[in-house]
Amino acid sequence: MTHKFEKALHFLLSLCVIDGFLYFQTPSKGRHSYSVTLSMTATKKDGGILELLPPFMDSNPLKRSIINDALINAAVENVEKLLIVTFRGCGGTDISVGKLRAYMGEVYSSSWECSMTQRSRFLDVRVVLPIERFAKSVEEFGTDPSVSVLMTDCEAKDASGLLKTINKRRSSKNVKDLSLLSFYSLSSLAFDESCFYLENESAGNESFVFSSVACGGTFDVMHSGHKKLLTCAASCCQADGILTVGVTADEMLRHKNYSDEIGSSQQRAESVKSFLTFIFPSLKTRVLVISDPFGPPAYEPAYDAIICSNETIAGAKAINDKRFEKGFEPMKIGVVRRNHAGTLSSTALREILHS
Repeated sequence: MTHKFEKALHFLLSLCVIDGFLYFQTPSKGRHSYSVTLSMTATKKDGGILELLPPFMDSNPLKRSIINDALINAAVENVEKLLIVTFRGCGGTDISVGKLRAYMGEVYSSSWECSMTQRSRFLDVRVVLPIERFAKSVEEFGTDPSVSVLMTDCEAKDASGLLKTINKRRSSKNVKDLSLLSFYSLSSLAFDESCFYLENESAGNESFVFSSVACGGTFDVMHSGHKKLLTCAASCCQADGILTVGVTADEMLRHKNYSDEIGSSQQRAESVKSFLTFIFPSLKTRVLVISDPFGPPAYEPAYDAIICSNETIAGAKAINDKRFEKGFEPMKIGVVRRNHAGTLSSTALREILHS
C-alpha cells in the first residue's frame, strides 16, 4: 500500500500495528521532531463514509483543501469497495449550490488521483450533495449494510453523538454497528503553518520573492505537476535572481517501477532546462544532477527559499536541519499544492508507455 502523506512526514518513518491501529512515529531530527499517532485501520473495510468540511465553509479555503486532500487519501487507503463522501456544516438555504457542485468535482478528481496512485482502480466513490429537497442524510447513509466505518477529522468525542445516532438506527435494522475512524491527528499535520503556500490568494505572494531559490525532483516524463512546480519556483525569483533545480541521479532511482525506462539524468536535466528557457527565457538557472536527497542547499549557504509540494515539506525541513548543523540561515519553504491526476504521475505514464 502506498502511504503518500505518511512518507512526507520524514525521510525515515517507523511503523507498527497495535490493536488494529497504525501508529506512526518519526525520530527526532535536528530542531524538528515529528511524533504523531494516526487512528487508521490495519485492514481495509469494504465500505465507509467520509465526512468533509467544504473549503468554502472554512476561513482558510486553501488550508481546508489541503487537509481534505489528505483525508481523502487516508479514506481511500482504508476502504476497498465503496466510499461515500458527505459534506458537513452545510445546513441552511444560503449555501451556494454552484460551490457545492464545484467542490463535488474536486472531490471526485482527488479521490480518483488517490485511487490511481494506490492502485485501487475499482473503488466506487460517491459524493453526496446536501440538497435538502431530495438528499439522504449521513445518518441514513450510515444504515447501509455495505458500509462499516465512519471516517472524520473530528475528534472521536465530537463524533460520538453522530455515531450513536447511526448505530441506533443500524441496531433497529439488525445491522452491525458502524466503527469510527478519526483522522484528527492527520488533519492537524496536513497543513504546516510555518510554510508559505503559494496558491493562497490572500497571503501576499508579491513579498515571497528571493534572489536564490531551489527546488528538486526526478522530472521523468515531464508532466503538468513538474511544470507547475518549476513555474511556481521560477515565479519566486527576483529579476536578477537564480533558480537552482536538483535532478535526481540515476543511481537513486533503481527502486522505482520500470526504472530501466526512466530517462537518464542528463536527458531529464535537459528537459528541465528546455522548459524553463521556454517559459522564462531571461531567468538565470542552474540545473544539476544530485546524488543525495539534499542537494546544494544543504551544503551551500546562499539560498533564500526552497519550493516543494505539500507531500515533501518534511524533505525541505530536513534540508534546513542540515543547514542549521552548518550554521547557515534556514530557507523559507514555499509549498505548491499537489493536485494533478494520478494518471499523470511519472510512474503511471511509464506504465502506459510500457503497455
